[in-house]
Amino acid sequence: MLNLRLAHSVITVNIMRLRCHISYTLLLFTIIVGNIYTANASGEVLILDNHSSYISSSGALHVVGEVNNTGETNVKDIVISVTYFDIDDQAIASGSSSVLQDILLPRMKAPFDAVLTGSSAVQQVDRYELEVTFSETDIVLNRTLIIQSDSFLSNITGKFHVFAEVKNNGTEISSATNAVATCYDSSGTVVAAGQSGQINLNPGQTEPFAITIDQPQSTKITSYEVSAISNEAIVIPEFSYTLMILLIGCLFAFAISRMKKDLSHSIIRTR
Repeated sequence: MLNLRLAHSVITVNIMRLRCHISYTLLLFTIIVGNIYTANASGEVLILDNHSSYISSSGALHVVGEVNNTGETNVKDIVISVTYFDIDDQAIASGSSSVLQDILLPRMKAPFDAVLTGSSAVQQVDRYELEVTFSETDIVLNRTLIIQSDSFLSNITGKFHVFAEVKNNGTEISSATNAVATCYDSSGTVVAAGQSGQINLNPGQTEPFAITIDQPQSTKITSYEVSAISNEAIVIPEFSYTLMILLIGCLFAFAISRMKKDLSHSIIRTR
């Protein structure tokens, strides 16, 4: 009777452990699925606080930074409005600039580079304020662009060059394809942003893209990120569906193996 009760308790524990393994697997599955981009809720775009400004060699004032789509739908027409103030906190100029990506998917970032020209206005600027506007869109981008490789080169002229090889991994043409680089300093502040020219990529075609950052910002760059987008496609997320399926399979296999191991141990304890 004692052995029977013990066996019953061990089986109960094994069932609880199995439920725990399954719950753990389902939790990870939920987290993974949560990283899949959806487009069925409201959009929300935030300006990140890592923006900065600088005066280029041509005398123009650049305000650079990046936005993040924290909503759950695709957005487009993202415009950064800048108001410039002098030392007396008087508004002296304003302007606007689109982000360097036409459509932004949920949880994706894109840089902006707003430019103010005119030496008299530039010299008076003491601070600036930023606002963002956007609209939601039901346009769906195919995740068929792949960045095959990227590299950089800083030459004797002081320019910083970013090179990226982009492949159209889909079955349809990728029109107006271009690469975008966001450049950061050692503290994670955006110090420059740029984009390449646009070309059409046929299915299976791979082409190089080049982005050039001039002084004075070129010497401040310690890291950069490259993205690619076209009228129809965008870079495949790093967490691909194939990897997700493999991970789920491994998790289920792990749960089953642990269940068998626990059952084996319980049989030994009931003797």
